[in-house]
Formats: sequence, C-alpha cells, structure tokens
Amino acid sequence: MRKIFLIIILCFVSVLTGFSQEFDNKQLEIRLDLVKYLTEEGFSPKIDKDGDVKFSKDDTNYYFIINKNWKDSYLVSLYCQYSYDEDYNKKSLNNCISAIAQHKLIKLYCMENSYSYRADIFCQDAEIIKASFYSLISEMEKAQKDIYTLVSTGVSHLDVLNDLDGIYDEALNFYRKEDYNFSYRLFSYLANRGYDKAYGYMGMAFQYGEGVERDSELMIHFYTKAIDSGFLWCAYPMGLYYKNASDYKEALRYFEMCDKDNHLFRSKALYAIGDFYEQGHGVPANTSKAIHYYKESVKYSKKLYCDARIALMRLGVAAESKKDFENSRKVIASASSSMKDEEIYERGEELEFGSDDTYVSLPMAYAYYMAAADKGVIKAYVKLGNIYVNGLYPFNDKDESEKYYKKAFKLLKKEVKNSSEACYTMGYLYQNGLGVDRDLNEAKTYYKKASIGGVSEAAWCLGVIYKSEMNYSEAFKFFLKAAEEGHGEAMFELAKFYEDGLGVSANIGKAKEWYTKCSENDSEASSDAKKALERLRTNDGKGL
Repeated sequence: MRKIFLIIILCFVSVLTGFSQEFDNKQLEIRLDLVKYLTEEGFSPKIDKDGDVKFSKDDTNYYFIINKNWKDSYLVSLYCQYSYDEDYNKKSLNNCISAIAQHKLIKLYCMENSYSYRADIFCQDAEIIKASFYSLISEMEKAQKDIYTLVSTGVSHLDVLNDLDGIYDEALNFYRKEDYNFSYRLFSYLANRGYDKAYGYMGMAFQYGEGVERDSELMIHFYTKAIDSGFLWCAYPMGLYYKNASDYKEALRYFEMCDKDNHLFRSKALYAIGDFYEQGHGVPANTSKAIHYYKESVKYSKKLYCDARIALMRLGVAAESKKDFENSRKVIASASSSMKDEEIYERGEELEFGSDDTYVSLPMAYAYYMAAADKGVIKAYVKLGNIYVNGLYPFNDKDESEKYYKKAFKLLKKEVKNSSEACYTMGYLYQNGLGVDRDLNEAKTYYKKASIGGVSEAAWCLGVIYKSEMNYSEAFKFFLKAAEEGHGEAMFELAKFYEDGLGVSANIGKAKEWYTKCSENDSEASSDAKKALERLRTNDGKGL
C-alpha cells in the first residue's frame, strides 16, 4: 500500500514539473503537500490542464488553485462551480450573493453561464489549509444549501440579507399550508441568522417532525432559545413534552411560565394547570385551585366549548356569575350607542363564539344581544330565547326564554313575505316549537321558501327533517342543494348518501369527491370527512 501511495505521489511530481516554469518552488511544494493530504484522505486528486488540483466529494468537483502572482504570502483558493438551469439562473443567484457573504469565508460568484463558490486562504505553507479543509468544505455545502432554500422556496427575489421579516412571512405561509419541507428550510435559514421569531417554529419542527426528523435535544434547544428571547408561548409545547414524559413538576413549571403573557396557548396552559390540581399531578390534589385555573383559562379562550369550560360544567360550577352578566350591560352601553343595529348583534356573536382577535365572553355577548334586542333586531330575540335555557348561561329561566321566542315569532310574521332569512328563522321556530306549537309541515314550508331564496342552512334543515322521516330521495335533493352552496355538514351527509346508496344509486367515486370537499371545508364535519376518506382508502387497499 505504501509502495502504491509513493508511486501516485511520484506521478504527481512528474506532472507538477510541467508547471515548474509558472510556479516557484514554494508554490509547487504547497501543491504537492495538498496532493499528499487529499490522497491520504481518500479523495483521489488529479491535476487538470491548468495545473489546478481537482478532487470530488459527494458528486461535486472541487479545485485547489494557487495564484502564481503571489510570492511572499501565498494565495490558495478552494473553488467549486455549478451550471445554471431553469430555476438556478443568473438573476435568482445574483440576489443571493449578500446572503452567502454571511458565511464570511465563502463568496458566491455569478458568471455568464455558471456560478461558483470560492474561499481564499493566505498562507506560507499548506498546514493552515489542511487544518481548515473540512470546515471550508462544510461552509461551501452550507452555502449551497442556503441557495437551494432561497431559490426552491421562491424567496430569492427578496432582499435575503436584510428582509428577514419578508422571508419569515413566506415561511409562515408555507407552514399554514402544511408545506413543512419548505417552511422548515426557511425557518432554519432564519434561525441560523439569529432571527428569534423562527426559534419556536424550529422547536415545533423537531418536536413533531415537520420537515425534518424528530429530535428531542434540538427541540429543547430551540424552544429554550425562543423562551429566552421572550416568546413564552413556547413554554406550552415544552410543558406538553414533559407531561407526556410524566415529569409533571417540570411540565407544571413550563405551564406556569405561560401565564406571564398573552399568547395563543395561555388558555390551554391554564387549563393544564387546573387539570394537574384536579388530578394531583406534580402537586397535591386541590379542587378549589383547579376551579380557579379553569376559570382563568376560560377568560383567555377564543373558543366557546374550550376544555376549561367543559371541565367546569362537569364539576357543576358556572364559569361566570350572574353578577358578571348584570355588570356587562353597563360596560357596553356607550360602545353600542354608536353602532348600527346589525353590528351590535354581530359583536355579540363574536364574543359568544370567539375569533382570532376576540376572547369568548358570555357576559359581554349577552349584553350586546340585549342591546340588539332593544333595537328590535329579531335574531337577538331568538338568541335570548336560547340563552335563558342554555346550560352555558346561569339563568335557567323557561318563562323568560318563551317570552323572547314569542316576541321573535310575532315580529317574523311581518317579515316573512320579504325576507328569506326571516323564513328560515320562522322554520326554525316551528321545527323546535319555540314561541309556537311544534309543526314540521309549517317548518318545511318556511324552510323551502328560505331555500329558494338561497339560505343554505334552510336546505340543510330540510335534508335533516326528510332524513328523519326516511324520505331519502327528498333528503338527498336538499343535502345536494346545501352542499353545492358550500354547506360543510351537508357535504358530509351527501357523501354518506352516495356511499350507502340512500336516495341515490351508490357511487363511491362521488362519495370520495364530496368527502374530499368537506375535508377542505372549514366546518365541524371536516375531521369526520378526513376519517371517512382514510377508511375508504384502506378498504380500497384491501380490495373491498
């Protein structure tokens, strides 16, 4: 083996002699030393026609080039080159030059037909090059990875050095579309540049395998960096991680950390603390403390039927007191005075059901509904009729409920001739016997008028009634109409009818079509539709 190695070196010496008139002895010595080093490392170097040392790693050709014009201090460049293609073109690569400059040792050059990376090393001999060889190669590989990230994700048109906020927005877009391969690449690019908003998403990527393999150590690393940077929402997934590992004390520490700032997971973290106190996980069981944290969780929830509210209902405790409802009317008096009648009712809905920008507050929702009723908004009378017998509210007053339903019915009789929405509401009252004796025939009559007027909920209700009467052909007709108008629950029922052959010939292809549409619809039935699709795919695989 030693003999073969010596033969290889001697061959290189004879080749190098051909370039002796261009390079001085020291330059040739450096080159020979590099050849020896690369050979020892298993790279099989060659000398090209220009006298440069060529070697390959992972299908990439690299070159060591010695600049013959530098004599006192010698200049050696490590260089690799790639051809342009449709995506990796001169325009897109030019926009990445400043980003690659952040690697400090590596520079990106965009020529007419190709681009290259180069690292320049000033030295007296080859020792510093050999010592930094793998670091330089690694930096070039990272640079190429950055280029791949910036070009493949379509952000190379941005100022990739200074517009990190723009890259972050693009990463969020990919994340929201569940395109985790692209979102991870961009979050990784940002995190490597110290962009602290990306740390939490890197933590989630390593926790849930979003675009990268799961890695608990890296998950903890990035979540910790995010928390240290003030992003306390990251304490919640950390708490979940330790809870799942049955390390309840550590989980509790992180959940309590979440309560120091307003963020998406504050309500969930407070619920988790309440659950720990109820179950005695990491702390002595204490129902009073559990109730306290459940109530705090409800305050910061943007979802009506949140876990904390359900827990309080299970314990027989009201999330809000009657006094809260009494005081709320005084609070909104001035705010509602400048709003239009319909806006007052809509604000009540926002506060009852929550939104991205609104915490659920039943006392405040009640106050706005009452204000809308004072303005004669019919929907508000119907809503109050429901509120006074709804277990989420502390009233349980059937007489008051009936009073508001009767008011609504009286006003609706004047509106049904000119309003499809009024017809729908009248159908609802007849169907459920609210403020009037229950009469399904009358309900159908009004629902049909509303459906003709384009109220998809009315068509849905007709489908439900006909299905309960086992009149599947009529049920199919109205489910189809509602589904075509975008009603998510109707899409699911329609898919089931096609799957089971109810009111229509069985058609698995059509069933899959409507399950798919439902799964993409923002409705409560979407998760059931996804399960149905998975079931049908499994059956397909079994040949059923």
